[in-house]
Amino acid sequence: MILIGFTGTHGAGKGTITTYLIRKYGFAYFSVSEFLAQEVEQRGLTANRNARAETANEYRAKSPTALMEAVYAIIDPTLARVVLEPQYTPDEVYFIQSKYTDDINQIKTGISDFAKELFNIPGLSDFFKSAVKLSAQG
Repeated sequence: MILIGFTGTHGAGKGTITTYLIRKYGFAYFSVSEFLAQEVEQRGLTANRNARAETANEYRAKSPTALMEAVYAIIDPTLARVVLEPQYTPDEVYFIQSKYTDDINQIKTGISDFAKELFNIPGLSDFFKSAVKLSAQG
């Protein structure tokens, strides 16, 4: 499985890149926000931003990676390509990184294959372009 996780502030372009990967490369999509909304609704509450944040913090109080562990547990391991967004803490990012396939060359190849296309998406900042280029070069 190629698993790509995105992090960034609100409006940073996570959704834009995610949509591109879904449409262009057939990635399956998993949203931490949607996961949290379902958790909140199961409690009979309104799934607004505050309720989702409180639920996320409840997971994080259990352990720094508990939220990502719960989300990762619902991902079908037979999927070839998965994009997951967002991760907000360093521990969440490290957890997702730890779930990459053992064949790092497969990941680099997958990233290289679409990195060139990412550079052409209108609205990408020079910073993001540089980050993608550095990641693709390894």
